Amino acid sequence: MREGRGRRPQGGTASPSLPTPAPRCPGGHLALALRCARLVDVVAAEMLTDRTVLVDGERITAVLPGPAPVLDGVELLDLGDATSATV
Repeated sequence: MREGRGRRPQGGTASPSLPTPAPRCPGGHLALALRCARLVDVVAAEMLTDRTVLVDGERITAVLPGPAPVLDGVELLDLGDATSATV
């Protein structure tokens, strides 16, 4: 029998695991910390190296030097050698 949309796969009874909800700030916004090798500060017209960018919802709340520690419950995304930009 062909598996179709909305049908349970044959042969297994385990339910699929649900994704863990992303951490939230007190206001209910998404809490993120982004680590990047380079950060372009468009306002100051300078290139910063090895930075951690803290994001609350859709707003950057801080830019910290180096691999700054992040609070428990904040999702950390390591962008590796990527260059990011702030406005």
